[in-house]
Formats: sequence, C-alpha cells, structure tokens
Amino acid sequence: INAEYMGSIGTILAMLTSPYLAEWGWPSIFYVSGGFGVVWLVFFVILASASPEEHRWVSPAERAHIVAERLHPLEAGVMVGGFAGVPFGEFFRSRAYLGLVFGHFCYGKALHLVDIHISCESGD
Repeated sequence: INAEYMGSIGTILAMLTSPYLAEWGWPSIFYVSGGFGVVWLVFFVILASASPEEHRWVSPAERAHIVAERLHPLEAGVMVGGFAGVPFGEFFRSRAYLGLVFGHFCYGKALHLVDIHISCESGD
C-alpha cells in the first residue's frame, strides 16, 4: 500500500462506519473518531523519535550506517550536488510514471464522487 493512501484509510473507515455509529446519536461519530486519534497518538509517541540516534529500536550497526551516510554521503553512494545528469524527460514519459499519475487522478476523482454522493444523501 502506498503511504499516500494510508491517510485515506481513516477517512474511508469513517465514511463506512458513521451511519452505524449515528444510531447511537451523531456525537458518537466524533467520540469514536477522536478515540482512534488518541490511540494513534499513543502509538506515535511510543514508536517515533526525533532522529535515528535517539530511536530505541535501531540497532547499533544500523545507527552507525545512518550516521556514516550523513557524514560522508559520497562514500555511501548518495547523490550530492544537484540533479545533473538525471534523465527527467525519460522519467516523465515512462509508462510507470504515467500509470502513477493516472492512478492518482482516478483515486482523487473517485474520492470526490464519494464526497458528493454523501453530501447529496445527507441533504446538504
């Protein structure tokens, strides 16, 4: 699953479950959504860190590799100094890129249609 679409999973689940939650009153929709947000926050606070050096679960070997890559990017094989030599024209004409653009366009339009349908159904 692409990380871009992960943020929409909550929206999709909220749209699917809101009619059932509304049977217990409209505030229940907000309480349940907020509760999931708090659970997400707890996991984020436990799992996230400001940097790899401070992360609890990064192994010493992995930490050393990350730090070495930051200090000496050329030795680690990281591109430095701009985008000289990058074939942007070939990239933007590739079938893979055009497929991603098309998929993103269709996803956006489908989500927009769902939003329109929900607002029409609710009478707003």
